[in-house]
Amino acid sequence: MTVLSKLLCVLVVAAASPVFAQPADAPPPVRALFAADLRAEVTDSGQSRPHALGSSAFASVRIKRDGVAQPTKGKRKPAAPGLGGAQLLLAVEHGEIVGVTGEGLKTEADGPRSSVALPALRPGEETTVLIEVRLKPAETAANALKITLKTQDAASDHADLRWSVRDCAGDYYRELQTIAGEGGAELSKVLADIRKPAEELKAPAVFRSAAASRSSGRCVRYKRQWNPYEFGYSRVCVRYAAGEAPPTPVPGELSREDREALTRANALIRNGGADAKLARNGPLGWVSGKIAEDMRLYLTQPQHPALCTGAPQITAYYLKQSGGVKSHAEGVIALAAKVRVIAAAKAEEAKRAVEALRAGTTSTASEGEGSAPIRVVHAPSGGDDLRGLILALAEAGAAANAEAGAKIAAMDDELAMLAAVKEQIESGVIEKPTADALRPALALIESAARMDVIRQRHEVLRTKFIGAIERVRGAYDKHCVCRD
Repeated sequence: MTVLSKLLCVLVVAAASPVFAQPADAPPPVRALFAADLRAEVTDSGQSRPHALGSSAFASVRIKRDGVAQPTKGKRKPAAPGLGGAQLLLAVEHGEIVGVTGEGLKTEADGPRSSVALPALRPGEETTVLIEVRLKPAETAANALKITLKTQDAASDHADLRWSVRDCAGDYYRELQTIAGEGGAELSKVLADIRKPAEELKAPAVFRSAAASRSSGRCVRYKRQWNPYEFGYSRVCVRYAAGEAPPTPVPGELSREDREALTRANALIRNGGADAKLARNGPLGWVSGKIAEDMRLYLTQPQHPALCTGAPQITAYYLKQSGGVKSHAEGVIALAAKVRVIAAAKAEEAKRAVEALRAGTTSTASEGEGSAPIRVVHAPSGGDDLRGLILALAEAGAAANAEAGAKIAAMDDELAMLAAVKEQIESGVIEKPTADALRPALALIESAARMDVIRQRHEVLRTKFIGAIERVRGAYDKHCVCRD
């Protein structure tokens, strides 16, 4: 079965579901015409919604003669057209009358005007006339039809019917082409990019991640455990040697929640930003690839009059199918924000530790009272807090070396700034005790900087991948307003 065949199956199943049932139009109003003892009720095919370009509109005229019908014996012969002298006068504007249907009618056309001779009606009898008008594009005025009921002695007021015309399928098609041209038809490229390492993250780590340092206790039993963040198995210690269990957390140590967040972040960072969940063999790989291919086929299909048909069902189906991709992308974006918060808190601890070293005292996380918060200097107007944190810690570490701080401040890239700080540590500009106090915070800032690159990739995934489907639905709501 081809992809287009599957799309049609989705459409048929969805259309049959009451969840996707389209609201019915309000019943069209009935206009009454009176001429002598004849009464006509005019009903049109609906004016609440525009008609599609190239379609037809219909008007039904039900004509009845006053009085009580008398029973007749045997089969009555049809009356000759025009025997009663009654007529329907039709005048069309911007459209074309292509059919007048009814029993015993005789139609004469004269350009945009037509006269329809009606059969003779006995008291209480009625007949129905169906008029088809082929609608034409009209930029300044709607297609219009005036209907007047006339007898030999009287004429009614006219019923004025108007129908607007829009190229709904054409407008929708042009909007789809815009979405396709802006990347909607190339979602597979978005997936290909996020499945491979980012160029910015190929350089080795500057500082060793603080999350990698675990308990120094000796493990005597390991367990092979599935790691959902790396989409693979990892070795986890489940029992430590007697007397060597993990130490009780001390003030300033990462909480369990923070450590779990950093474990997830480091899994992405070690892969260079390559998302294992979206890999071809990952849990979201097949469904994301299928949606990307189906969207390409939908957006690049040729224009046809029924293009609007089924769009709500298709978009609802794929929005539901892509819910896992959307949740995953939003989870990574939230994770990057969490790592930033952890890095900022650790930087504050590092600043207090450096101040305590200079004062000749010791410092813990609970001894921050009276210490001023980190002073973010040289921060750009965009509010890049990671850059400000690096500059603040660099200046705190090399307080007497203004030239070194200015050199770091001149750099634009956070990873390059961290490398420059490491050079100061290795060259002795930042003394070893101070460097030891700064390293955990600098490592977390580096993790946050690398996660920021990963966050940007997942924002592209959310914006282009999920956004393309949402834009298709928005285009339908905007353009597909014509009557089916």
